[in-house]
Amino acid sequence: ERLTPPAEVETAINAVWRQNRLLTPIGGGVTVHPRRALDPPNLLVDEKGTVDTARTAAQALPADRWWWD
Repeated sequence: ERLTPPAEVETAINAVWRQNRLLTPIGGGVTVHPRRALDPPNLLVDEKGTVDTARTAAQALPADRWWWD
């Protein structure tokens, strides 16, 4: 299933007084299901080797260089 990602979502806001402080928790309406990315229909074959090239380049970085795992 492929849907257009939302550019804007409706905001949910509440106002609550706690002693002498006004708390206003705010939240958006985006839900993420990261495990669905690993469902077989969502997996793609790296036919051109783009991912492997990026992985190899990342492994060649200096040990003290910050990098996402």
